Amino acid sequence: MKGQQTLNNYVGASGEFTPIVKSTELHLNIDSLRDIEVVDTPGMNDPIISRGRRTQEFIGQCDVVFVLSNSGQFLDQSDMSLLAQNIPNKGIEDIVLIGSLFDGALLDEYHKYPSIQEALPAITTKLNNQAKSNVDKVCNEFSAHHSAEDDNNQSHLMSTLQNALPPIFISSRCYDLAIKPEQSLNEEELHTMNLLNSMFDDFTFNANTFAAVANFKKVTSKLDTVKAKKEQILADRFNNLLIGSKREVKQKLVQITDDVTYKRKNLLEGDVESLAKKQQAVVKRVEAGTVKVNSVFEKYSIQAEKTLTRLLTDINQDAIQVKQVQSQSGSREESYTTSREVSDSSWYNPLSWGSTRTVTSTHYRTVSYTYASVHEAVSKLESFVVDTSKAIYDVSENAIQLGLFKQDIKASIKDMFDFSDDDFDPEMVLMPLNNAVERITIPAVNLDLDAHINTIRQQFSAEQVEGDDIAQLRTEQARVVALLLQDISVELKQCINQIVAKLAEEQSNFVPSLTKDLVASVEQLKQDLTHKEEVLKGYDDVLQKVNTDLATLSTNL
Repeated sequence: MKGQQTLNNYVGASGEFTPIVKSTELHLNIDSLRDIEVVDTPGMNDPIISRGRRTQEFIGQCDVVFVLSNSGQFLDQSDMSLLAQNIPNKGIEDIVLIGSLFDGALLDEYHKYPSIQEALPAITTKLNNQAKSNVDKVCNEFSAHHSAEDDNNQSHLMSTLQNALPPIFISSRCYDLAIKPEQSLNEEELHTMNLLNSMFDDFTFNANTFAAVANFKKVTSKLDTVKAKKEQILADRFNNLLIGSKREVKQKLVQITDDVTYKRKNLLEGDVESLAKKQQAVVKRVEAGTVKVNSVFEKYSIQAEKTLTRLLTDINQDAIQVKQVQSQSGSREESYTTSREVSDSSWYNPLSWGSTRTVTSTHYRTVSYTYASVHEAVSKLESFVVDTSKAIYDVSENAIQLGLFKQDIKASIKDMFDFSDDDFDPEMVLMPLNNAVERITIPAVNLDLDAHINTIRQQFSAEQVEGDDIAQLRTEQARVVALLLQDISVELKQCINQIVAKLAEEQSNFVPSLTKDLVASVEQLKQDLTHKEEVLKGYDDVLQKVNTDLATLSTNL
């Protein structure tokens, strides 16, 4: 227990050293882990934001990934984003999907079945179907927010996840109940045990049945398999990493092929005047539709500002609870002394007759008192800062869904043209449009509130206060919260202004940037025509090399 408390000081949500801890290493003398490095990463919803980012940085370096997700809502959008960033091109092929909190699903669904024997397989089948449905759904949603050139990545992501289905459903709570004697269970564990035992009148769990529901043997079996295949996995990992890199290169080569093929086509046709007229018509249409494009930018700008401003209101509401310092009643043993005069006379000493001496005695009594915990007050402040920082980061990331935003921009341009017209060359618009859209970047808000956490503890020194000092603690707590809110408000408003200003900048540059690309294509053609044969040979050489490389890559993918 002492070791657990020490560890919590470094990794717990309210740990004393948590804000400055990057990672923690534990060396255990366990033979089954020999030559194996197990990394337990924080989840993407971890309250410590830096740890969530650390997970993103680290997961791509792993050889085998055990993905733990809630059985009831298997693989949500944050899980999928994490996997999508790391599976396709970082050589990760070995994934084990694990659904946690199976005991919760059992307690939610058991009343639909007459016996535990029917409930367990039926609920497992239902969760398997839900998991597959969720995987399909979030993959499709993720695919919808990414460009066509990501199709290969998406297909690879889908196949990797499909190969990992069905998940292994486990219950850590049932595992604890299986291995612990009943007298050592805590209140929460006893509560769960009683709930499970009350499900069916004719069934009571024992260590074996708890272990069966916990289902840890399947996870252990997977781990044993991974260990047995260690050398092969490492070799495959290198090969898979190479394949992932080739996949990225292939995407770039396809883009180059499309671009060079289009330029070569225009050069062969050699009709600069006709191309210039088409280009001018396209530019005029795009410029005429500037209002439509601007409306998309303005829509997302208003949306982002409203979302972040609403967050500030929520933060102020949360702060009300943080200001409250609860008093508690306690008791302690206090010592006190009494004294009394006693005779110091002795019968054999007449000179001492009538003399006295003082005798003191020590006594103990139980004293009730009211106190407030300084540690609890500080923990509330720290949790408030951590939660606020995470909320700001999460909300700012989603304030503008960049994939949808770019889709709307493209749609506003495409609506200006009739793509069914045989005289219209869609590539004239689409290629410059893709380039212009991909140049759009929106900053995410990332407030560094570690300084606030470091100043909180300086406000207080004692572990708890009593009497009149409780009121002083409450006053100090309210003062610190007010300072935090003031700083957070200023910083958040600055971030709102940054996002709005960035959108305004992108808005003002977008149409000019697009039309510049359109004009540049004609100017490039004019220059190429002066050295037509030489440029054509250059294009052919590029296409030949690219096609050779593509053929080589395709045989290895």
